Amino acid sequence: MSRREQAQAAAAYLLTGALSVAVAIAIIGRNNLGGPLKYDRDALWGLAYVKQLIETGSFWENPALAAPFGATYYDLPHDFVAEITAIRVLGLFSDDAAVVYNAYYLLGFACTAVAALWALRRLDAAWPPAIAGAVLFATLPFHFLRYGHLSLSNYYAIPLIVVCSAQLMVWPAPKGRRAWAALVAAALLIAIGPAYYVIFGAALALFSGAIGALRLASWKRAAAGLALCVGLLGVFSLSNIEGRLYQAEHGANSEVINRSARASEPLGMSLTELAIPFKGHRLAPEPVVSLYHHAHRTSGGEIAAYVGIVSLFGLAALVLGLFLRERDWQPDWWRPLAALSVFVFLLGTKGGIGSLFAWVVVPAVRSWNRISLVLAFLGVAAAVTLLQHVVSRLPESRRPQVLALASVALVAVGLFDQTSPSPFSAKPSMAYEQDRALLVEMEQGLPKHARVFQTPHVSYPEARPVHKEGHYAHLRGYLGGTTLRWSAGAAGGRHANTWLHAMDALPITERIAALQESGFHAVWVERRGFTDGGASIEAELTAQLGPPRWTRQDESVSVFLLKPTGDQPVDLTTAPQLASGFFRWEGPPGRRAWSRGDASLRVTNPTGEPHTARLDMHVDTLVPRELTVTVGSEVTTLQATPGRSLKVSLEFVAEPGSTAVSLSTDQPATLARSGARALAFSVRDATVTFQP
Repeated sequence: MSRREQAQAAAAYLLTGALSVAVAIAIIGRNNLGGPLKYDRDALWGLAYVKQLIETGSFWENPALAAPFGATYYDLPHDFVAEITAIRVLGLFSDDAAVVYNAYYLLGFACTAVAALWALRRLDAAWPPAIAGAVLFATLPFHFLRYGHLSLSNYYAIPLIVVCSAQLMVWPAPKGRRAWAALVAAALLIAIGPAYYVIFGAALALFSGAIGALRLASWKRAAAGLALCVGLLGVFSLSNIEGRLYQAEHGANSEVINRSARASEPLGMSLTELAIPFKGHRLAPEPVVSLYHHAHRTSGGEIAAYVGIVSLFGLAALVLGLFLRERDWQPDWWRPLAALSVFVFLLGTKGGIGSLFAWVVVPAVRSWNRISLVLAFLGVAAAVTLLQHVVSRLPESRRPQVLALASVALVAVGLFDQTSPSPFSAKPSMAYEQDRALLVEMEQGLPKHARVFQTPHVSYPEARPVHKEGHYAHLRGYLGGTTLRWSAGAAGGRHANTWLHAMDALPITERIAALQESGFHAVWVERRGFTDGGASIEAELTAQLGPPRWTRQDESVSVFLLKPTGDQPVDLTTAPQLASGFFRWEGPPGRRAWSRGDASLRVTNPTGEPHTARLDMHVDTLVPRELTVTVGSEVTTLQATPGRSLKVSLEFVAEPGSTAVSLSTDQPATLARSGARALAFSVRDATVTFQP
């Protein structure tokens, strides 16, 4: 490639990235980019995650949350090295989490478009239609509907996965260092991307290697596919090594990310999800769309993004190529990638291969509908190829101009379809500004790093909303300020979370005394988290502390002042943590948790010295069973009977850190009456008390 060609290629990539960002800004609205475009549900989690990276540079720990302990997130999968690096770099230019969040979100359009352009060029697309296809792929409805999931919204890995698949199935081994470097770089970029896309890439690598081995009669293709699969998963695992080491030292945690195989069914993909657009679409019949989305929402499914008419048209032509006579104009990748599209659909569809994988192997991957992005790109690639074929039938002198005009028309039609309506048509909620205004007053009236206890306490992440509080609403205090310490954000299944739940359950007089002794300066009452709007607890707090010192403008939050008398967490009667073999607590920690079979609890001694601990709990079972409880070298055998709670009390020396309590049974799990889960035994009303 000459220098002139290299310059033209660089200009094309810059133009493609800029066009996709320009489209995004036009849809979002330039005036909205100074604040969060959405300020609810998962967007709050994403903003808190960005703010933490800006302030601490660390994914694993945050001293501003889970007060008075500080938050640790070693149990959460660390799934996007590239994203974390980019956010840290953007954080050098601004300390505003919303601005950095939006900047990275827009960067995702450019990255996806550039990756798509590179992939389409590898699939023999000419520059004009390749640019058109790349812009359309980067501006799929999926991209706008996933503002609250930064990792998912930057889907640059998808075109790279398709190219790697085509390489395994169709093309000869790369020749020259530059060709090998491009493929290795593509594989590495996939591996340091989002977990879902890494898993999709690994699955498609195995399939593509097998198809390549059959087509080319070479076992080396299958070996290469297996090597790519192992390499992707291996690099991804290395990015989580710190979490693995932490769990090896402190025990497993079944509460933070507790997936169920049955969730993979409603979260699978379907043909209707690909073909029926979203509400308010310019061209779709509204009654049909509204009825479909209502039915889908009430069934518990997660609606996958509509892939657009351009992609649907190309995908239909691609699949038809498997059944019709092969044409001279079809590139060598046409049929292999058509077979890949069928495999992708079978992998992601409801009750498909992905769902079977969740039931038989591991349920960690549940939202297989997100693999629809691969189908969307295959459809775009096929549509671009068809466009080139139609233009190629014209006289040679007219082809460049017609191809350019046709590419512009393709973009215009595609964007008209894909961007109606804008998911950001409304201005951002005023809640963000109200939180910031409240936090300015609080930070002026409280010492730096003052601790604020938030009630009701909510586990983190993925906890159910408390009454009307909403997903992750407990993070708004952290997002609105800069200097205070918050009780929100304590990872479920760890000592900080059980301690805060126990604190929130104390009678108000005892709670105030315990909070002040633990160094808290204020109590934040989230009124929407109470059935009576917080009236009862505010009356009790007012009787003890006087009226609230601050109130949010919309009166959804009130803040009461405390007078700290200490700075270390007081000893409380807490619940044990679920280590392995359990489903989540039903209700607050300690209330009830069912096991799948053999299971274990964990008792945390937060002090630096051994203490005598007492574990009290009731055990219930569906069938008669023998239960063996092991703590260190102490073994206790008990008989559990259906319909009769077995009270268990154990005393043991808890060393500093975690002590495991193993519960093994001689009977397998039994299907519950509801048929939803196979259950063995449950522990309920479980408490841990340390002796003075």
